[in-house]
Amino acid sequence: MDLTYSSIVSPFSTAQVLTIFIISESILGWIPPDLFMIWAEKFDHPLEMLTVLGLLSYLGGIVSYKIGAWIANRQKARVFIEKRLQKYSALTQKWGGVFIAVSALFPFSPFATVTLAVSLLKYPFNRFLIFGLFRILRFIGQGLLLFELLDWDLVSKLP
Repeated sequence: MDLTYSSIVSPFSTAQVLTIFIISESILGWIPPDLFMIWAEKFDHPLEMLTVLGLLSYLGGIVSYKIGAWIANRQKARVFIEKRLQKYSALTQKWGGVFIAVSALFPFSPFATVTLAVSLLKYPFNRFLIFGLFRILRFIGQGLLLFELLDWDLVSKLP
C-alpha cells in the first residue's frame, strides 16, 4: 500500500484540499499547515497558492475568534475551555498583540488555539485582525523556505 504524501492528497481536488485546510485552521489547527505548504509546491505558481493558504489561514483565525466569542457567552463552556487554554491566556495577557503575531508566524504556538484564547479574553477584534496578518507572511516565507531546503527529487523517492 502506497502511503506517500502525494498518494494521500492526489485523490482530492484543489477545492476539497482547501476546504479541509480552512476547517482545520478554524478548529484548533488539527492538521499541521506545513503539509499544505508542501502541497502548494505542486502548482505552476506555488507562491500564489501559498498566498491563498495564508489568506485562508487568516480567515480560519477569524472564524476561530468568532467561535471563541460565542463560547465566551456560555458560562459552562467558557469555564471548560478556559481551563484548557490557561497557558495561552496567560501569555496573551502578558504580551498581547505581540503574542498573537508570534503565534501567527511560528509553528510552536498553534494559531487557532491562541485565537480561541484571545477571543475568550475579549481581546479587541480590530487589533486581533492587525496582528493576525502575520499569518499570511508565515505561509509565504515558510513555504518558500521549504521549497528551497527540500530536495524534491529525494522526497519523491521516499516510501
